[in-house]
Amino acid sequence: QMELVLDDIGTDTLKTGMLYSPEIIATVAESIARHNLLAIVDPVMIAKGGAALLKKEAVRALRELLLPQTFLLTPNIPEAEALTGIKITGATEMEEAARTLHEFGARNVLIKGGHSDTEDASDLLLTSDKVVPLPGERFATRSTHGTGCSFAAALATLLAQGCGLVEAAQGAKLFISTAIRHAVPLGQGQGPVNHAAGAQAVLGQFQQ
Repeated sequence: QMELVLDDIGTDTLKTGMLYSPEIIATVAESIARHNLLAIVDPVMIAKGGAALLKKEAVRALRELLLPQTFLLTPNIPEAEALTGIKITGATEMEEAARTLHEFGARNVLIKGGHSDTEDASDLLLTSDKVVPLPGERFATRSTHGTGCSFAAALATLLAQGCGLVEAAQGAKLFISTAIRHAVPLGQGQGPVNHAAGAQAVLGQFQQ
């Protein structure tokens, strides 16, 4: 399916989601390399409830095969801890983990801070030459389903539109923060974020 789409239509950026097995990871990594794609890798490894979403052997394949093909890696704190073995308790450990992931092959790393115990929800972006804090407010809401995937997708979209990495990361942070802030509660579980509100906020910023 990837080869058909890439050969027929092509793409400017690619965002990965949950890749369950080593075989799937190897196939995706091979396609990224063959087509020389700008890959944003969201390493969906651990569910919000703490359940593992990858086979144990897939974690090694992700680290060894996919990270070297990654332009930007976007793990949350539990995923960064699982990939590096570093216990993250604050910004210092976030930077240490990001540098370790960079050494594993990811060209740039953005660790999301939503799972931290701090009062805010700030992220940290490590590029090839600098560390960029991405401040963020924490919201008291159950409507956080899909935040990581939506954030990475917004980043990929902004990069595809020609934004630089830091500008794209800041725009994606605005997108997801607005989407969470304006989420409409649905049902008894974790509701979805408000993608329309997030998109409007980013569009307004880029039109200024």
